Amino acid sequence: MIHQIQTGKLVGNGKFGKVYDGIYRGEKVAIKKFSANHSNSWKRETEVYQAASLKNPCILQWVGSDEQRYSYKPRIVHRDIKPTNILVRNNFTCVIADFGLAIYCYYNDVSHEAESQIKGTPRYCAPEKLQNLSLSKKFPSMLEQDVYSLSLVLWKICQRMGVIFDENGKLPSYRLCFATEISENPTVAQMIVLLLEKKQRPEFSAEWLKNNQMLESFVEIIKEAWHENGTVRPTALKIRNILDKVITDNHLNVFPA
Repeated sequence: MIHQIQTGKLVGNGKFGKVYDGIYRGEKVAIKKFSANHSNSWKRETEVYQAASLKNPCILQWVGSDEQRYSYKPRIVHRDIKPTNILVRNNFTCVIADFGLAIYCYYNDVSHEAESQIKGTPRYCAPEKLQNLSLSKKFPSMLEQDVYSLSLVLWKICQRMGVIFDENGKLPSYRLCFATEISENPTVAQMIVLLLEKKQRPEFSAEWLKNNQMLESFVEIIKEAWHENGTVRPTALKIRNILDKVITDNHLNVFPA
């Protein structure tokens, strides 16, 4: 297979390896090359893609092999949900990528524990994950942590939705969540102070809320999703249902023709 791939330019450089664009059998693909000392991450990501990518259209399609199939779907925790790990197709639908930190289990197996070391990007880590509590390493808690990370991604989307900022034909400048409160690459300790001691979350300005009352229920579900108590957070399915209802009720054209 490797001899059939044409590797293009470098498009991303992370902790575990580098990502290039490329061509495989006439199709555009993303090529991820892992560092030699991160073989465990390569193995983990390969296993997740084998188990899930062929059954879930929201997960980046893995073309390295399609021989192994499963009769039941695993439950997956990504553990590093953030904008740069979500890719956008030409038709503006999205797929989740980079499963180097992911863990999956089958049926009701909730005993799977993560490593003792905190994994992921501190800016997008849930409060309980930053504290490295023993409970936060259990599978159900890790699902709740993914929902917290998703809430920050949804907040960023809200800030730059074209259907909202159309009066002047301009979108607001891009900015990270907590851009004014912390540095570009905050430490775990800095995030603990921000989230647990100061109890801060990204803000929806009064002007934004006034101009976008149609999204009130969506804003509320985002706020629920970044709640300090993980058990209070909604499931990803509930968030999806709320978003679908907002789009339908307000006749929003979220996908350009």
